[in-house]
Amino acid sequence: MPPVRTLVPPPPPPEPPAPPPDPEAELLKSNTDLNTKKFEPDKKGKKKKFTRKMALLIYVGALVLGVIVFNLGVAVGYFAL
Repeated sequence: MPPVRTLVPPPPPPEPPAPPPDPEAELLKSNTDLNTKKFEPDKKGKKKKFTRKMALLIYVGALVLGVIVFNLGVAVGYFAL
């Protein structure tokens, strides 16, 4: 019985070397990162709370708008008689 040969894929080509970083750009990037990370909200915890709050705000706004429209309709209907 002949020996079994296994096919091994060739290794991937090496990546080209990255250009050297610009020191001024790195300094600017690190400075802006420090300023923006402070105010960046946690996306996992805030998203659920924000959507619930937004839904409640829309619901209450629709109720208030409905009451106002109803009252205006009653007032206009009363004076139209």
